[in-house]
Amino acid sequence: MRINMSTVSRLLGLILIGAALSGCRTSAQPTPTATVGLKITLEAASLKTGPTTLMITVLDAEGKPINDAQIEARGDMSHAGMAPSLGRVEKGIEGRYSMAFQWTMGGDWVVTVTVTLTDGRSTSQQFPFTIQSQ
Repeated sequence: MRINMSTVSRLLGLILIGAALSGCRTSAQPTPTATVGLKITLEAASLKTGPTTLMITVLDAEGKPINDAQIEARGDMSHAGMAPSLGRVEKGIEGRYSMAFQWTMGGDWVVTVTVTLTDGRSTSQQFPFTIQSQ
């Protein structure tokens, strides 16, 4: 069996061109960074089972209010088997967002607040609560 050197050269050239072109592809969209310099605070109007209002304040790294972020809250009980409570709001006034929320049961809760800015960057923070049964 004879190996033709020009065939080997052509195959090697095609492999090198393919490798070079695969390195030139661009990705779809960059993944937003998960670290955003925000200060998030959370207060609940009521710490008893039933409906409540969450007051979420969002400030930038300089302490200026952010009014046009998308805010999502997810409340999970500390034990398994309970469906989460969810809330969402998109407009704030002076950096304060008011969100309808439901404490479905007394006990220990962790509310995860996720703030997504208009440029796609987001961050999350967790807040513990102990809810009293009515």
